[in-house]
Amino acid sequence: MSPIPLAFLIVSCFVTSISINDLPQCIVNLIYRNEAKFAYQINLFGPNGSTGSNSDLLEAVFLAKDPRITVNLVPYGELRDFNHRQLVIWIVNTMQSFEEGFKGVMEKNVEFRGHFVLVLRGDFIWQAILHHFWEIGVTNVIMFVEEGSEGGVSVVGYEPFQEDCCRCVGPKVIGRCVAGVCDEGVFEALFDNYVRKLHGCPLRIATFTRLPFIEVVEDRKRRLVLRGVEGDMLTIISRRMNFSIQVRVPTGEDIWGHVYPNGSRTGAVGMVLDNKVDGTIGGFIPYPLLIQRNSASIAYYMTDFVFVVPEELAKMSSLSQFSKPLGTWIWIGMAVVVGTAYLVILIFSCPLVGYFNHSPALTLYRTTIGDSLPSLPTGNFFRFLMFMLLYFNLIIRESYKCSMVSHLTEKRHLVDISTLQAMIAEGYRFAITYPLYDLLFKDTLKLDGTVILLKDEEYSRGLVQIIRERRRIALISIPEEIVDFNHQHPKWVNFRVCGESLMRFHFSVYFRRSSPMVPEFNRLIQRMLSGGMIAKWHSSLMNRRYQTTTLNNEPPTVLTNGHLFSGTSDHVMETVELFKILGKRVTKLPIPQQEEIIEAVLGMLDLTEQMNKSSALVPCQQSDHQQQWEPAFNLTKSVSSFVLTNCDGGFQLNAATLTSSPSDIV
Repeated sequence: MSPIPLAFLIVSCFVTSISINDLPQCIVNLIYRNEAKFAYQINLFGPNGSTGSNSDLLEAVFLAKDPRITVNLVPYGELRDFNHRQLVIWIVNTMQSFEEGFKGVMEKNVEFRGHFVLVLRGDFIWQAILHHFWEIGVTNVIMFVEEGSEGGVSVVGYEPFQEDCCRCVGPKVIGRCVAGVCDEGVFEALFDNYVRKLHGCPLRIATFTRLPFIEVVEDRKRRLVLRGVEGDMLTIISRRMNFSIQVRVPTGEDIWGHVYPNGSRTGAVGMVLDNKVDGTIGGFIPYPLLIQRNSASIAYYMTDFVFVVPEELAKMSSLSQFSKPLGTWIWIGMAVVVGTAYLVILIFSCPLVGYFNHSPALTLYRTTIGDSLPSLPTGNFFRFLMFMLLYFNLIIRESYKCSMVSHLTEKRHLVDISTLQAMIAEGYRFAITYPLYDLLFKDTLKLDGTVILLKDEEYSRGLVQIIRERRRIALISIPEEIVDFNHQHPKWVNFRVCGESLMRFHFSVYFRRSSPMVPEFNRLIQRMLSGGMIAKWHSSLMNRRYQTTTLNNEPPTVLTNGHLFSGTSDHVMETVELFKILGKRVTKLPIPQQEEIIEAVLGMLDLTEQMNKSSALVPCQQSDHQQQWEPAFNLTKSVSSFVLTNCDGGFQLNAATLTSSPSDIV
């Protein structure tokens, strides 16, 4: 059963006294129908603890009760050890005695799960009584009212949320009882009148923006609406219970709110206790005064307070980032190879054909970065050197990519923040809000230079100041907020989370004590938890790479000459083995087929060389006296495209040998 108290009121003898035979029989009938709900325990008392003037009712209860039922005659306000599900029968003679006794009921009614039966002897004001019980959140109220000449008793109650009236305490007839016999179903539904539907009435919620859980924004009509996982959760509940959400943002220094021993209260919690709102949502640290004066739903999320440390990301120049993956000797070797190739082209005046026959430097650049195949020399020896240069650059490029991944996932050597003692030893100071300091560190951390106290509204400004000044200060927060901050600002600063948890607190919906809406909220929240709504949000939010800067515990790999030599040797050996296998397969063929294969390969090489030369030729404008072709730039990389786009130029090629790239020569 829900931990929220259930209180039920039966008011009899309004203006005139109910028949002495009707009232005891109705009470006994009520007890028999619901004895299991109050665990067979009754607390019966009258004014000032006396029951003598109501001996008829007392006698009927004792004579007709089930043998399993026990009756306690001590007043409810004086009980110390009792079953919280018991039935309390309170006999009241005057309105003054009711108001005096009601103060004790308010103080005692903490997590009470039983039922109240109030028997009134005299003249009373119904509306005043109902208002008293509505103030403490008791909505399951019924009254026995005499029907005059017709005899019998009318069972009257009220519902605070109706289709035509919100938060009303007007009477509502439930059924009738005549000579102790009640209408069918009256007492069966008597103790199960939770508020399940609000019939479109507004529900006032005190909250404020707390990323990533909830965000208060304005819609197109400039009304405050809720976003985030908590906002989505309240929206689902509002559709089920049929209510609209009215957002109230707390003001003042303490927006979370706190209940103090002298009775004062602030923030969102104070708005709930002052009945300015119906409830508040979020994470609160449960302390005795908060638990005693509020009723909370089941927790839909739990997290821990931790200290977080801003760590500035390592600064590195662009040149350093570019050169870091490769070793120094690799860069020297690349410079020697490229420089030698450039000198060979200049000294030997190597004739080039193709796109950039007049730009050897550009040719070498395209060869190094892995662009499309550059222009090729005409001599076989220089063509072989170009092939080796292409092969060397290919190995360097792929090795550079792999080494870059290793550096991007490199483990950073950061300060030890696994415990508070380690942080103090490293010279960290702690920024804490006043309420959290009183709850967590009042007897441990002294107010010296290591502790900085902040107000709630100063916390965000202090965060920005710490980021700008790069001071060694630890802030108290929760991992979810830090993950969201790092996700929103990945280039500013990376916050790390201390390994020592301070205190766990629960996220719940807090209402006034004995609120009738808590059981239905519990049921709906439990259904959302079972459906995985919160778990899915948690898994999508908690991306660990935004909590720490460490992705890989292994040191970074820098490419050296040893790596390059071993990789090249392995590749050459594999190539030689491949040609051996192919040669063995060819030698097994008949001689005519071997000669045919050799002629086909030589023909393909000749055609490829012709295509490489022709790809640099485009038709120039013809003069009046002669036609001439001159090498010029051709921006297409496809030889077949060149042949198709030239009407009268070029030479005859077999269509079967056309290829989309002259790099087939490799």
